[in-house]
Amino acid sequence: NSVGMKLVKLKSKDSGKMIYVGATEVTQDQWLRVMGSNPSFKKQPTGPVEKISWLEAQEFCERLSKVEKALYRLPTATEWKEAAETGMPADFATPTVAHRFAWCLDDADDDGARKVATKQPSTLGIYDMFGNVAEWCLDKKVRGGSFLQSVGFRFEERPPLHESYKSNFIGLRVVMEPE
Repeated sequence: NSVGMKLVKLKSKDSGKMIYVGATEVTQDQWLRVMGSNPSFKKQPTGPVEKISWLEAQEFCERLSKVEKALYRLPTATEWKEAAETGMPADFATPTVAHRFAWCLDDADDDGARKVATKQPSTLGIYDMFGNVAEWCLDKKVRGGSFLQSVGFRFEERPPLHESYKSNFIGLRVVMEPE
């Protein structure tokens, strides 16, 4: 797309339709090009945007949709989990394997997230689902690991967060629905 996002095709179990999932978390450069500012704690153009609320993530998707003339949105929690699980090895949660795919507490910078797509992707070509920054979902839940968590990630159910909550370990990934 025009802001440099790469998208990966995935069939949604929620809707049964094909969707396109961001290959990476939204970068600070992409956010800046759409929103005009960079709210991130750790400034790095190719790092994930962070310190954004669910409301701001929604606004980003709305603005991106207008620019691209296509429907961009946050993934549902089910879509996020499906994108995360598809194409990952069965032994992903073991520390030696997990470190190949995720920036976690054990190997991330002390001061925050790393540049996106610097670890190994899934076989679908999706990066950073289990580390770097956690990600907002459409239902106000946050999914994925972050640089503040140890390896050995599990898909636990987390309660929704307040729509205005912000943290330097939460960013977003987009989904595009074809017309």
